[in-house]
Amino acid sequence: ESGAGKTETTKFLMRFLAYVSSSRSQNVTSRMLHLNDAVTEEKVLDSNPLLEAFGNAKTLRNDNSSRFGKYIDLHFGHDGALLGGAIQTYLLEKARVVQQAAGERNFHIFYQLITGSTLLEPSFKEKLDLDSNPDSYRYLMHAPGEECTIDDEKSFARTLKA
Repeated sequence: ESGAGKTETTKFLMRFLAYVSSSRSQNVTSRMLHLNDAVTEEKVLDSNPLLEAFGNAKTLRNDNSSRFGKYIDLHFGHDGALLGGAIQTYLLEKARVVQQAAGERNFHIFYQLITGSTLLEPSFKEKLDLDSNPDSYRYLMHAPGEECTIDDEKSFARTLKA
């Protein structure tokens, strides 16, 4: 069911597992190992904004609807520390790139790139020849009077960080 909270629940679960694994790994005597664990946890958790940017879109029922499936495989050490992970994606809704239902949007990354282009190096923005208005692009146009509550520039900053 769209909008049931599957994506958000997965993010909470990943944060919880990272937290539990970091508290368990504090039994390890080496501070360097603990620092590496924190970096690994951050990398695993930071994958979410990146995946959502390229694979999620606003639908009629959900502003952050996953338009793909993902299988997340987290790897833990004997001490419970998060060692790493792998994510496999599948079934991306490719048709959304060229056509969306009324009231829906294309994938978040397109709007983020356009509205967040001020966060890019000027030379990179110039190379891409970006217009800062999504309505300048046929595949990103909103219906007249349609309001969007998504802060694409703020989301783009999270995507860039990831």
